Amino acid sequence: MKKTFLVLLLLNSPLLFSQPKMYPPTAEISDYTLSKFLTEFTLAVGKKDKSWILENMSSSMTNSWGGEGGIEEFKEYWNFDDPKSRFWKVAEHLLILGGSKYHKESNSYWLPYTFTDWDKLKGNYEPYEHSLITGTKVNVRNEPNITTSKVVAQLNYDIVQLPINKSYETKDQHQEIEPNYMGGLSWEYICTLDNKICGFVYWKFVTSPIGYRLGLTKTNSQWKITHLVAGD
Repeated sequence: MKKTFLVLLLLNSPLLFSQPKMYPPTAEISDYTLSKFLTEFTLAVGKKDKSWILENMSSSMTNSWGGEGGIEEFKEYWNFDDPKSRFWKVAEHLLILGGSKYHKESNSYWLPYTFTDWDKLKGNYEPYEHSLITGTKVNVRNEPNITTSKVVAQLNYDIVQLPINKSYETKDQHQEIEPNYMGGLSWEYICTLDNKICGFVYWKFVTSPIGYRLGLTKTNSQWKITHLVAGD
């Protein structure tokens, strides 16, 4: 009787339920040159080493889908000469999220994996209407703030909806921990696919499949930064 009660309690708990998920990327990268490049890239971002970034950037660097491309455009687009350029935070965020499994047949590698692996999901999840919770035990709150809100659920790499008619509510950015340098709001209003849980999630834990992504290309055993773009 006690076991039956416990099972029913867990099944009805707002914190524990089953719905489609997308798991973290594999940490294994079979190509040593790629692994080495990513390590050096991460160190360069940590030190804000502008010389390393520019030296390892493709001359035809793609910065937007409507621009002409190139390194000079990159420097202007990201205000790269400014010590407070948001490039560093964006690059750091993407490197932390990680890329998909590397395949030798391809001479390119993309981060984050939410961009490359989204189409592999079973189901039709429109990129403009869905995102991924990137983390474990990520809090969903009843209000867009840390100090006074209540945690209504916790999610683990769940695919979630982004209700358009609720997006205005995220503009109330109480107790903002860190500005959203990815270009959006500090709090995202989300709903699980079954609409059983809705609430606010801090922006760092909500990743769009068509948000900023970083593209690397290998030519003659040498990797280059070739893309840093967002959108469809």
